[in-house]
Amino acid sequence: MRTLILSLLLLLSSVACAQPQTVYFYAWGGNPAVNDYLRWAARELKAQDIELRHVKVADIAEVVKQLTDGRSNADLLWINGENFHALKAADKLYAAAEQVPNLAHVRDELNWQTDFGEPVDGLEIPWGVGQFYLLSCQACLTGNTISAEELLLYAERNPGQVSYPKPPEFHGTTFLKALLLSLSEQDEVFQQPVSAVDAEKLTQPLWNYLQRLHPLLWQQGENFPASASEMRNLFANSALDIAVSFNPNEVQTLVNQGGSLPGPSGSPWVMPRLPTITIWRSLRRLRRKMRPLR
Repeated sequence: MRTLILSLLLLLSSVACAQPQTVYFYAWGGNPAVNDYLRWAARELKAQDIELRHVKVADIAEVVKQLTDGRSNADLLWINGENFHALKAADKLYAAAEQVPNLAHVRDELNWQTDFGEPVDGLEIPWGVGQFYLLSCQACLTGNTISAEELLLYAERNPGQVSYPKPPEFHGTTFLKALLLSLSEQDEVFQQPVSAVDAEKLTQPLWNYLQRLHPLLWQQGENFPASASEMRNLFANSALDIAVSFNPNEVQTLVNQGGSLPGPSGSPWVMPRLPTITIWRSLRRLRRKMRPLR
């Protein structure tokens, strides 16, 4: 997930041609709000002779592989840093950033010029804000912050009630990155290229931590939720004490859609925030603690 807002409409308008054209936008289709937005954008773009087609996908990595193999009709993709790195390395991206005048209004302090430590080099246009959260109930995790060690302590006291989506699902990957940052004493090195650091040494604390955590997880770590949606359902049915999300408004949205979505024991949901590379400056201020909700 990227950390900036940039309208897809602005991007397509800036590269519009005189002749009618169809633009295929491959993007995850599991977010109703995003789907609604793209339907609205498609209606707006028709006035400029652009037909925007949202091609909904469950795993964008499959489209990335098709692109690298030269067998995809995708014009735009919603990707994360891992897939951006793969496409950049395969020389499959078009440098369109300079064609978007409103990019000058994006704040430099949001660090949009790199993605997971990889220089963007004009090959990527961020268009949404994402922040990784843990969803929990007030009777489960207390307070608005939690560290990796505190989460492990909770798992020890409540075996079987913690899990995370299985990587490479992007929520699960981000969860592991958040743990790694919480466990690290060398925050700055995670902004450097992999070739410039001792990656094996830097990630060893995470592997040691997971050796302790996994036996305490849901189904003893033998199985994992396949997605954030599955994990959210397990949470709503009291099978888990936490769920994961990139959207701080998701709880209220779910309540509005379903009328009531209580956490375990009927308690309200709270949202401790886990750090990711995208909130690097805040993480440095808070050191090894998770960033607070407010």
